[in-house]
Amino acid sequence: MFGLTEDEMNKYIETIQNYAVEEVSPNIVSKAGIMSPAFQEGSKLEPDWVFINVMRMDIEHIITLTASLMAYDYAYLQCESDLEESEIASKLHDKYVEQLYMQFIKYSISLNSDICNTIVGEIILELPHIYIGITSDDEDEIDDSLEEKLYDYNDYLDENFPDYLDDYDDFDDYDDYDNFDDDFEDNDDNDNNDEDDKDDKKGGEDGKNNRKEGGNDK
Repeated sequence: MFGLTEDEMNKYIETIQNYAVEEVSPNIVSKAGIMSPAFQEGSKLEPDWVFINVMRMDIEHIITLTASLMAYDYAYLQCESDLEESEIASKLHDKYVEQLYMQFIKYSISLNSDICNTIVGEIILELPHIYIGITSDDEDEIDDSLEEKLYDYNDYLDENFPDYLDDYDDFDDYDDYDNFDDDFEDNDDNDNNDEDDKDDKKGGEDGKNNRKEGGNDK
């Protein structure tokens, strides 16, 4: 199904669901300002924790369901369409931001559209990692495929998350990335040469000290 065996598809969906439960949902819930009914307990006003926990579970359920549907669509578009990676990302984003917002409304959860934008964006950026990891066991092939795909996401990020790439302007193309690697290797070589020079200098000084001590023995 969509280029995956039944076992691979099950693992693929399970992995994206785990990501939604363990990474996306806690991040959203921890930042949410949840309003709940309250009751008087002595001199204190206590929130209804049952209500709050149910709402948290609803949020987790909605995000997990959305991640699963997005994973199916992503696999389908990878296998059955000629769309570029950036086009797939934009297509998923446009479809699921609105769908996610409507799901929250259905559960009587009020939130702003930026939250939906963030949730869908995080899932979209994780899908290539999970899909490629399921379809290949070759680490070099996985790294090459991810590198190629993730560069295609620049346009998507620029359009939907303009601040995301502010700190990565020097890595907008392969040449800059390669130049960074070359500079890093050159600096590493220079550091090694400096260490060799220090060792040579130290060896020369040790030799002088030994000869001086030998002369004093006489």
